[in-house]
Amino acid sequence: MARGSSIFVVGLMTVAIMVLVGCGSSVTQKTAAPSATSTYSDATLVTDAVTLKGTLGKAGTVILDARTASAFTAGHIPGAFNVIWQSFATVGTGAPGDANWGTLKTAAEIGTALGALGIDASTEVIVYADAPDGWGEDGRILWMLRMAGVTKSRILNGGLKGWKTAGFGLTTSPSTPLTPVAFSVSSLNNTYTVDRGWILANMARTDVKIIDARDPEEYAGAIKYGEKRGGHLPGAISLPFNTALYTNDPTNPGIIKGQDALETLFTAAGIKKTDTIVCYCTKGIRSGLMTMILRLAGYNKAVNYDASFYDWAGSTESLTAYSDLGIITFAGILTGNLTTAIVLDARPAADYAAGHIPGAINVMWQTFATVASGAPGDANWGVLKPAAEIGTLLGDLGIDGSREVVVYAGAPNGWGEDGRIVWMLRMAGITRAKILNGGYQAWLNGGNTVNATPVVPVPTPFTLTSLDSGYTVDKAWIVANKLRSDVKIVDARGADEYAGAVKYGEKRGGHIPGAISLPFDQALFVNSAPLPGFFKTPEQLEATFSAIGLKKTDFIVSYCTKGIRSAEMTMALRMAGYINAVNYDASYYEWSGDTTLPVQ
Repeated sequence: MARGSSIFVVGLMTVAIMVLVGCGSSVTQKTAAPSATSTYSDATLVTDAVTLKGTLGKAGTVILDARTASAFTAGHIPGAFNVIWQSFATVGTGAPGDANWGTLKTAAEIGTALGALGIDASTEVIVYADAPDGWGEDGRILWMLRMAGVTKSRILNGGLKGWKTAGFGLTTSPSTPLTPVAFSVSSLNNTYTVDRGWILANMARTDVKIIDARDPEEYAGAIKYGEKRGGHLPGAISLPFNTALYTNDPTNPGIIKGQDALETLFTAAGIKKTDTIVCYCTKGIRSGLMTMILRLAGYNKAVNYDASFYDWAGSTESLTAYSDLGIITFAGILTGNLTTAIVLDARPAADYAAGHIPGAINVMWQTFATVASGAPGDANWGVLKPAAEIGTLLGDLGIDGSREVVVYAGAPNGWGEDGRIVWMLRMAGITRAKILNGGYQAWLNGGNTVNATPVVPVPTPFTLTSLDSGYTVDKAWIVANKLRSDVKIVDARGADEYAGAVKYGEKRGGHIPGAISLPFDQALFVNSAPLPGFFKTPEQLEATFSAIGLKKTDFIVSYCTKGIRSAEMTMALRMAGYINAVNYDASYYEWSGDTTLPVQ
């Protein structure tokens, strides 16, 4: 299934054509696959390809293929029947984005639909999809089956890819229809689900955790599938389902991570087996799978918020998102914009030559800075060139403000070069300049292609007469204003530099008097799997900034050694809603070189 199209048409046996909303995520972290016999806390929820092969044709067993009709027709496991999640959901009226669109039908309707497939409470049901691609449809159907009392239901670990990797073949022949059975379902087992009212009443409890199973960009605030608003539930933990649940090993990518790996992941996210864990996505599909994998690993109080973000975003309940989402973009969005965006790779030339995003142009911050004369440590070494020169250089790169510009580096490693260039681009009036959240590694983790062919830009005329001074201040401004109560000075260097270490040619060690130490790499990035180079969540950034006394009404001056790390800090502050954040371009090289100015 291709990801990136949010609405497409599918079919289901005798069910009328329906609309299918995708709520998927990019394939990411690659780890070694566990064996097919890995021991899970609740192994009744999965089976493997070898075991399934041995049950083909067995009476009382039904195999459900949860993929689209076209995928099923192209080839499926022998004896399987094509059934999609919409068969059991309220998709007949309304539209994606509506609060109750796509929620489960009534118990009686679900019982009738299952009975028509030859399924009742005694039936063994195996569900598969195309893991790790798709939207977790197998998990959604398994979740619904367990709610309906079909307790011998399982998903096929590895999905269709796992079946083929095991050496088993597919067929295009239709399966012989099963004899319908009477299956009366009077109620659904609601220990598998919660609604918005329950969440509102319980989300403040310490033993309640909320997991957002969507893409990182959706969590951050991107609207991709008709949501009424962007953002995430307050306090929700971002665990994109494909990143979290699958090994993504190239030899068998849809295998679910082993018990130990799942426990490590969930523990790192602060989740305990005694917690009630509420999972949600856009429409309860990805989160249905997340719920069942949590239960597979022994987190028995995991539940799925069926109405999910469609419901929450359509209400008046509070949401959390970056204040200025336009400062960043994501690999999942960039994949659809490669033909229209200009992509800049701000890493060193050697890293670029080893592999880069297709179409990316290698350009470093020094291109736009006064580094041709003098040396690091000199007062004006490395500051921005004049506006006219920057305009010419941008034009040579094909940049004139008419196209989106995406800049990436090696976050969380490096110096924040992507932030420096975006800061400069915004000063040059390129308002659609953005940082690729997660940097180059996020692109790789998304399973996206790279190449090593250098890209030659197509120049375009671009005249720049001035830079937007609202993004920067100079030494004189700091001297005149640093004692104001609404002026805060942030030192984005390492703690050792702040304390006095001279590492990069500074004339004196120490820091600007009154400056607050906030090392940029520790303050801004997640720095842990599966999203190490991603910016921290809006809540985390605000907590970090608030903890050192920053207010959104403050005028915040960031500096480092040479205005690179501090530019990244400046853009992160603005993204989090600190709109008066500015970068001291000349930074500590200039301050430490002026012996008339004090240092601490």
